[in-house]
Amino acid sequence: MKIKVTIFLILITTLIILINFTNKDNEIYYVNIDSTNSLEYNNIITNQLIKTKKLEKNVNKFSKKDYRTTDLIRDIKDNKKIENQTIQNALIKADILTIYIGINDINYKIGDNSKENLYNYTDQVLLDIEELLKLVKIYCKEKIYVIGYKNEIGISYNDYFEYTNKRLKAICDEYKMEFININKKDDITNIVSETVLKDIY
Repeated sequence: MKIKVTIFLILITTLIILINFTNKDNEIYYVNIDSTNSLEYNNIITNQLIKTKKLEKNVNKFSKKDYRTTDLIRDIKDNKKIENQTIQNALIKADILTIYIGINDINYKIGDNSKENLYNYTDQVLLDIEELLKLVKIYCKEKIYVIGYKNEIGISYNDYFEYTNKRLKAICDEYKMEFININKKDDITNIVSETVLKDIY
């Protein structure tokens, strides 16, 4: 009788562990790194995951206003720690990662340079972004979304933003990351949250 009870308890315990493991495996660890520190699309995605009981954790603490590409590269290499978690740990745990970086680098030079100098400078920024994405890929093995750039400067810069986004998409394709294109008519909050949530469901 004792053997039957023991076997029964072992089976029940095993079943509970399997159920918990399965539920945990279906939850999503969402990390957002945003150089504008905009919480809008991050909040929409997070709230929807909470609503559907799919969220394990949302990590947005490594986002920072006026963050530049080289700042983020340095933080990853130095394994910056915030609130008892390192950035490398967050990247490793991420099931979904959204990255919006580089817009501050680009805006820094717009208006102060000739078009030729601006394109040359942007080529250097894109080399930094490629280094960043290559570094991110070392730690994050899951779904990575890289958000493109919206032209909010003026029609005379349409060709420039088209060039920059085309180059950025090519880098994303090389490293097997999802590029989210933002054109002048798109709302960044809506298109990012809709793209990410569509892929989840």
